[in-house]
Amino acid sequence: MELNDAHSTNIATGTSQGISASTAYYLSHNEDARAMTVNQLAQQQRVNTMQNYVETTKNINEWA
Repeated sequence: MELNDAHSTNIATGTSQGISASTAYYLSHNEDARAMTVNQLAQQQRVNTMQNYVETTKNINEWA
């Protein structure tokens, strides 16, 4: 089994309810795929944080 782009995207963006058993097995036995997934999750978290920051500061600036 290979971790395809759809699985990677769903894992990274949290748009799925979880991962399949086969994906979990694959990630548990493939260090490169696991590292890629962790990196994607970290990148998505940074994007979410920046989006929240922009939205929050936008609201603050509108109140000023």
